[in-house]
Amino acid sequence: MYDVDPANTGENDRYSDLSHAELLADCGIDPAVPVSPIRTDPVPGGTKSDPVPVTRFVEISQFLQRPPATHWLIRDFVCTDITMVFFGEPSSGKSLVLIDMACHIATGRDWCGHKTTEGLVLYICGEGQHGLSKRFMAWFQHYGETPRNLHIATVPAALTDAADITALIKDIADNLPEKPVLVLLDTLNRNFGPGDENGTVDMTKAVTGLDRIRASTQAAMGVAHHCSKGDKNNARGSGVLKGATDIEYLIDKDQDTNIVTMRYSKPPKDFDPPPALAWIIKKQGTPWADEDGQPIDSVILEPISVPLQASKKPAFGDNQRIAMDALKRLMQEHEANLQASGIE
Repeated sequence: MYDVDPANTGENDRYSDLSHAELLADCGIDPAVPVSPIRTDPVPGGTKSDPVPVTRFVEISQFLQRPPATHWLIRDFVCTDITMVFFGEPSSGKSLVLIDMACHIATGRDWCGHKTTEGLVLYICGEGQHGLSKRFMAWFQHYGETPRNLHIATVPAALTDAADITALIKDIADNLPEKPVLVLLDTLNRNFGPGDENGTVDMTKAVTGLDRIRASTQAAMGVAHHCSKGDKNNARGSGVLKGATDIEYLIDKDQDTNIVTMRYSKPPKDFDPPPALAWIIKKQGTPWADEDGQPIDSVILEPISVPLQASKKPAFGDNQRIAMDALKRLMQEHEANLQASGIE
């Protein structure tokens, strides 16, 4: 039986003794009118004799008539209609990676040797706005490209605020020349809206906001996010986001070498796991100068081969540590016995 009173206000008592027909009547539905699964409204370009099925179900043979298509924006890394999270420590290069990705898709340039599909990109910035224009200008200067296909919002979205997301979707539909293929939010925290990203209810609202933007545009959604304070290999906040994400990328930077790496943390749901990528941060000039006439510089990411990970000694468990300590004692006793016998 349906729970029509989940808050236990006593409203269930009113329905407990009603028959099905009485329940329908109480809801304003005439039980004497038969419900037909077929509507006879004409379809566009059709006639009144062309019935339109009301059911949400599709027969399996029709369902399998067309194979699924993956529309790549960056081959092996980004396709349309997915949600991605790019997370890492502060100053790990997350924004640089998103800017680099955005500009490559906007201009149709191959990204680290992977083919791209050119399209409109939206970049919604909620932090670091002062240096944002410098970074974009540095990229276009470095590659000699004309700025195009990129729209920047310096007003953050509020993902947990349904009204704000409705206004954002309307803004995209009414004021852009075409639908975006990629929407990037930098960062989740600044675009979260009211609420706590550690709370399940609030993170669910934020994910719903992302889903609504994605559903209205069929674009790929990319979100820059911070890692957990206790574990840099996991994103911060409620696990609701991880469950709803199609793929997670971990961004890391070596502070000594300025090398930025990107590896998937959560494998993709619908395509093969992509390879790791690496860049080195390099200084890049812009055509601008400050009020004293000094050149205004910024940085770009230059692709490099992925460096080999430094080998790490495996951590011992309790039993392994006991065994190793015992082995060391035996070695010391054996050495002492040899020396006592006059043997080197």
